[in-house]
Amino acid sequence: MIKLVSFDVWNTLLDITIMIKALGKALSELLNLPEEEVIEKIIKTREE
Repeated sequence: MIKLVSFDVWNTLLDITIMIKALGKALSELLNLPEEEVIEKIIKTREE
C-alpha cells in the first residue's frame, strides 16, 4: 500500500494533476497495469 499526505491545501507547491499523472505512470509500470486505469483509481480514491 502506498500512502501520500499533502498539506499544500492551496495548490501552491504541488500541482495535484501533474502529481497524479506522474504517480499513475510510475504505479502502472510497477504493477503492469494500464496507466489510464491506475489514474482513474487514484482519482476515485481521492474523492472518497
